[in-house]
Amino acid sequence: MSPSWKMFSMFWNILLLLLVCFQPAVNARVVQKDHMLSLQDFAYAIPVHYREVGAPIPGAPSILFLHGMRFTSAEWEKIGALQALENLPTHAVALDLPGFGESGGGKGLLSKGKERARFLSVFLDDLKIINVLVVAASYGGNYLFPFLHEFRSRVVGIMPIAAAGLETYSHTIGDRDQRNSGNLLPVITLWGSKDNPNGAYAKLYQQAFPQQQKIVFQNAGHPCYLDNPSLFISVLTGFYQSNIEVWVAQYNSDLPRSFG
Repeated sequence: MSPSWKMFSMFWNILLLLLVCFQPAVNARVVQKDHMLSLQDFAYAIPVHYREVGAPIPGAPSILFLHGMRFTSAEWEKIGALQALENLPTHAVALDLPGFGESGGGKGLLSKGKERARFLSVFLDDLKIINVLVVAASYGGNYLFPFLHEFRSRVVGIMPIAAAGLETYSHTIGDRDQRNSGNLLPVITLWGSKDNPNGAYAKLYQQAFPQQQKIVFQNAGHPCYLDNPSLFISVLTGFYQSNIEVWVAQYNSDLPRSFG
């Protein structure tokens, strides 16, 4: 790396950090929006309903919320998770997955992992989101893990909440992450104490992500974030704040090196 590029890189990294850290707090008002998403190999567009707080911040990841089987994007608003993000500040999006809530397409429309990964990628492209911290509850893991497998470079961190679907990708995701040990994916896994947090499926997470921080919510069930919203929000905001400098630096390192 040439001296001129090193100087530019350092300056740009500092500038991005200042832009992120001194962004004015976003409006806590959660805005509901609808978007028609055109997906390759499908003859029609998929209507997607989502909730959004703030707007994308240059150099900083957005937070993407993926709900569970019995829920929709409304759950993240009901527990105050979206509104709480005004203090970071950051940009957050929670969508109704296809066939859930006010999104169309039917629950079985995207049955293959690659289709689900592509769906999320196109959705983020349409919203001009570059990379994300993904929070996925239960069923939402069936979108998270294919997306992580296909578009690893767009994921800065994950917070699975007893999320399903890892068994299909555990070896490929885990092996790839370990080979890239200089840049391990930040992972926090959340479990309810009443949801077998030390069972075989939880151990699969430990095998795939040995770097994980595992947090067990006491006296909580499968949707532990609903049983203790304040703890969930505290863990999420702490996760974001403790990693934001690294994520901004990673964004900077991905810029084209055309100087010097």
